[in-house]
Amino acid sequence: NSQAFFRRAIELNPSDGAAYTSLGLWELEFGDAKKALHLLEKAFKLSPTDSHVNTTYHSVFSELGAFDQIVTQFQFASMENPNHKRLAYLYIDLLIQLGNDEAVLGAIERVITNFGVDDGILVPALKIRDRLGPLEIVQPRGAGTSVSLCMIVKNEEENLVKCLFSAKPLVDEIIVIDTGSTDRTLEIAQVFGAKTLSFD
Repeated sequence: NSQAFFRRAIELNPSDGAAYTSLGLWELEFGDAKKALHLLEKAFKLSPTDSHVNTTYHSVFSELGAFDQIVTQFQFASMENPNHKRLAYLYIDLLIQLGNDEAVLGAIERVITNFGVDDGILVPALKIRDRLGPLEIVQPRGAGTSVSLCMIVKNEEENLVKCLFSAKPLVDEIIVIDTGSTDRTLEIAQVFGAKTLSFD
C-alpha cells in the first residue's frame, strides 16, 4: 500500500523530505494525527526549500491555527536560505497571522530588498505601516542627539529600497521630499517608515 511505499522511500533515502511529507499526509488522513505533524515537521527540517514540503507544512499547521508552533522554523529556514522567495513569503504570512506588525514590516523590507517590489506585498505593507505610523524619535542617542535622514527624491523606485534598507538601522527618523514621482517611490518610502511630503 501507499504507506509501505513511503516508508520504503524513507529507508532508501532518510534525507528525503518529500517522502516524509507524503507519509505525514497519509498519517493525517488514515493514522495518527500527532505522528503526522511530527513527520511534516521533520520533512520541513530536511527539505525546507522543496515547495511541496514547505507549502504542506505551512498549510496543515495553519489550518490548525498553530502559527506559533512553526514560525520559528520558518524564520530559521528563511535566514538559512535568503534567496528563497517562497519561504520568505510563507514566513511573512505566519507573522501576519500572529499579528506581529513590526516583525512583518521588517520581513517585508528584507523581501523587497532581495526580490524587488510588487503590489502583492506593497499593499499589505502600507496598511500595516499606516497602523504603526512613521518612525519617530523616541529617545535620542548618546548625549541627547538624534539622527534624521532627509532626502529629496523623484522616481527613485529602483534605488530607494536598498538605500533605505541600509540606512534605516543608523537613523532615528526618515524624511522624504518627493518632487513629482510617477512610480512607487512614495509608497516605498512610507513602508520603511519615512515621513513623506510632496513638493513641486
